[in-house]
Amino acid sequence: MIKMIRFILIALLLAGASLLACSDDKDSGFQKGKIETFTHETAQKAVKKMRSPIDKARAVKDLSDKRTLDMEKNIEE
Repeated sequence: MIKMIRFILIALLLAGASLLACSDDKDSGFQKGKIETFTHETAQKAVKKMRSPIDKARAVKDLSDKRTLDMEKNIEE
């Protein structure tokens, strides 16, 4: 009975150790292919081109709001 418990315990420890050893993503060796890399770069460029006008518009709106507040303060004084 004790031998059986030891065997099961050792088997569980070995199984757990092997799962932990295989779960490390740093050494997985996965590399993107050329198509995936090109697709990712193209997507990043597209996102940047879409965000640029939006960011500029937000900056102009913020500047306009600030000027409006400054003008209102000057009128009150």
